[in-house]
Amino acid sequence: VKPVHSLEEMIYLSGKFPENIKLIASYKDGVMLSGAWLFINGNVVHTQYIATSAEGRQMGGFEMVIDYIQTHMDYEYL
Repeated sequence: VKPVHSLEEMIYLSGKFPENIKLIASYKDGVMLSGAWLFINGNVVHTQYIATSAEGRQMGGFEMVIDYIQTHMDYEYL
């Protein structure tokens, strides 16, 4: 499946809207295991471009990302 946005577009958009577009990821030894881009608008948080590596699946990297989104992010406008 072809992504809607290129990496360059995501970097540009997240820089233009830093409170509305965020990448949340889990890492081991500086290597990304799993991640998800969040698009935040009002009381809606949409995850997109969700990915995990084989090691990320084995170590629960994506579960760490979801846990962080649910328990540690402060959405003052939600």
